[in-house]
Amino acid sequence: MASPSTSVSPDKRSVDPPAGRRFGLQARIVLTFGLIVVGLVGASLAYVVRNQSDSLLGQTREKGFALAHSIAWLSTPSLLSYNYVALSQAATRSRGDAEVAYVVIYDKEGQIAADSRERNSFGHPPREPADMNAMEAREDQWMIVPPAQNGDAPVIEFLVPVYVEDRTVKWGTVRVGISLAEVNADIQQTTHHLVLAGLVAAILCLIGARFAARAITRPIERLVVATRAVARGDYSQRLNLRSGDELETLAWHFDRMADEVQVQQGQILASREDLRRLNESLEATVESRTHALGESEAKYRILVESSPLGILIVQAGRAVFVNKAFERMTGKEASDLLENGTDPFRVFDPESGHRIRKAVLEEDAGAQLEGQICQASGKQIFVEVHTAQLLFQNTPATMILASDVSAQRDLQERLIRGEKLRALGELAAGVAHDFNNNLGIILGRTQLLQAKVADPDVISGLEVIRQAAMDGGQTVRRIQQYTRVREELQHEVLHLPSVAAEVIEITKGKWKNEAQRRGVTVEIRIESNEPAPILGTRAEIREALTNLIFNAVDALPKDGAIIIRAQSNGAESILEVEDNGVGMADHVKSRMFEPFFTTKGLSGNGLGLSMVYGIVSRHRGSIEVESKEHVGTIVRMRFPAVDPKSASFPLPPRAPAPYRAQVLVVDDEVDLVSVMRDALTREGHEVTTATGGNEGIQKFRQGTFDAVLTDLGMPDVSGWEVARVVRKEGGRRVVLGLVTGWGATVSDEVMDAHGIDFVISKPFEVGTLASRVNETLASRPAKPPRSSSPSETRPT
Repeated sequence: MASPSTSVSPDKRSVDPPAGRRFGLQARIVLTFGLIVVGLVGASLAYVVRNQSDSLLGQTREKGFALAHSIAWLSTPSLLSYNYVALSQAATRSRGDAEVAYVVIYDKEGQIAADSRERNSFGHPPREPADMNAMEAREDQWMIVPPAQNGDAPVIEFLVPVYVEDRTVKWGTVRVGISLAEVNADIQQTTHHLVLAGLVAAILCLIGARFAARAITRPIERLVVATRAVARGDYSQRLNLRSGDELETLAWHFDRMADEVQVQQGQILASREDLRRLNESLEATVESRTHALGESEAKYRILVESSPLGILIVQAGRAVFVNKAFERMTGKEASDLLENGTDPFRVFDPESGHRIRKAVLEEDAGAQLEGQICQASGKQIFVEVHTAQLLFQNTPATMILASDVSAQRDLQERLIRGEKLRALGELAAGVAHDFNNNLGIILGRTQLLQAKVADPDVISGLEVIRQAAMDGGQTVRRIQQYTRVREELQHEVLHLPSVAAEVIEITKGKWKNEAQRRGVTVEIRIESNEPAPILGTRAEIREALTNLIFNAVDALPKDGAIIIRAQSNGAESILEVEDNGVGMADHVKSRMFEPFFTTKGLSGNGLGLSMVYGIVSRHRGSIEVESKEHVGTIVRMRFPAVDPKSASFPLPPRAPAPYRAQVLVVDDEVDLVSVMRDALTREGHEVTTATGGNEGIQKFRQGTFDAVLTDLGMPDVSGWEVARVVRKEGGRRVVLGLVTGWGATVSDEVMDAHGIDFVISKPFEVGTLASRVNETLASRPAKPPRSSSPSETRPT
């Protein structure tokens, strides 16, 4: 059936469509879709970054509270015993982690007991608002502290109070600051990655919007072209539009206008058009999915290659993939690990490799194991291994994740070793304090009796008692070596080669006679390079060197040599003991300074090297050990060198009393208070006594005193509180001295912080006590005399 035709005049057919479209339909569709995509990507980016930030901050809080509680638990015994040295060591060790900015520990009185940012900080009063907040904290708290300077990262601070007696008595506070630098860096890195991914997604969506807009506007463009062709007399045009809207109706009426004769030709053209459109759609889909796959692969490759965890993928018993982190852990190139015939489990030590291989073969998904990676250089790396099943290149495989935990293990071992030394030191300090009090009473009474009697036999007997008490005091001081931070022994100028020669002669029975009985010949010699002398106690240096020589002889099951070297290195004098014996394994070397650890069985007590460590530390030196199995061992002791011309120790003259002073004596030992009262009364001073800290503070406030002598450890109030009240209310005019059995543990920095003029360790010579008091009184500014000097009127 022919369609009715309508004649159109040529002048009307030549009319062109209006020109100058300002904004096309396709551009508007793309712009609208693009705005929607950008909004969705931005909202998703903000949501993900916010969740990431909250998650990282929550992890940091959990880590900070865990660390603060751990430090609080470890510091509780030290706070109870006022062991500021152990607290300082705990604070310093706790800062081994790079994220920890500082660790501050406060004692019961709110004073700073330890500060990892400042050496010898114990005893300082609160200095900043953060210290006051820590004093007032009664429960766990955290806060974010803004950076002190521009460019610094903020710090998240944790306050954990230390309670005893079922959380009724607060004995201190632990304040830990963790830097948020790493958290901020992670958030920034995540944000950068998400922004890049969002940009890529937005570009892909805009490209898709472009294709969609083009699909919408193409029928209209075709209709325009076909209309122009029909106007030129070409009736073969067919639209075959299936859009389901008004355009379809318009196209249907347009197609009906064509001649029925050309139906077959129209069908062929329509089929060709459908085939072309289908090919275009398939090509676009393949290209889009290929591009998306490439982007996804690149993204995950970046994540895997930059991961700090070592990743090894094992398939059919061989390695098929390793990342850079695993190459660094093993010290091998990827080509060596992926080479055919290479056992991927040989990078682990035999025991660890067997357990990991078993987990892989049994397809134990989620297995968590501990192992060691052995590098070709002999270095061992401790790792924590996780296994997971996956498909790699469409084939089942096992992924092994290895996390380097060497630093954590080393820190754990050092903390355990420090805890053992601290516990032993606290035990020694407590026992020594009680012995020193008793010896102080014996020694003081004996000396007072010596001054009152004239019978030579009685004087001789009292001298025996006095010397025995002094020897007992020296013995007690030797067991304080693990908590000693202040040396009171009279040092002398020591030349290390001469000390070494003395020790070689003393130990000849061990390295020569006993060795020969075992059928072993030991050669021992001294190599000296004229080292500078040191200040020290000859007996202790001899004891340290003796222990090292004995250990060297025991390490020589066959013939060998021991070399003692004395040399200088700048401001240090070095004393070395080298042997070519059996050496030490790594696990023995890590524990060699632990008390009671020995490899000699019943023949050793495990105190030799720990004694050496204490002696070197008391001489303000350091000790180093180099040892290799089947090669030998070198123990190197470093001491501060001195100029022998300027190092002299004349005995101080006995100082007389400059005037009759008012002296307050505070000690919880009644008998010892009586001894000090009698000794100072003999010097002509007026003495007031108190048998407790609270009583001492009350009597100080009720009277006027020129000097105050106080014990440190008292049951009600410590000597530090007494010293604080004396200095705060009496000023620098009052002479302030500590008379305590813990005198060797009080450092010069703590004395300066509390305004202590001198420390006298128990047991003490009554003459030394009186002389120190008189000497310090004389150093104060002159004051109007109350009477003539008691030392002038009292017969001597």
